[in-house]
Amino acid sequence: MERVQRRATKMIKGLGSLPYEERLREVGSFRFGKRRLTGDLITMLQYLKSGYKEDGDSLLQGVTWK
Repeated sequence: MERVQRRATKMIKGLGSLPYEERLREVGSFRFGKRRLTGDLITMLQYLKSGYKEDGDSLLQGVTWK
């Protein structure tokens, strides 16, 4: 997936000659690994949030969920 992201950002007009990190910054994105980690953390938080709500556990008491 990282290779696909690299190639896709090279195809954007005016960004092909920039280094990979600069291309990502220009399009407002992150490396694939960082995006995957973020997704994993969100999934884990949603799992914990639903699990503790069902069990009535007070571990996350006082936290406001949006």
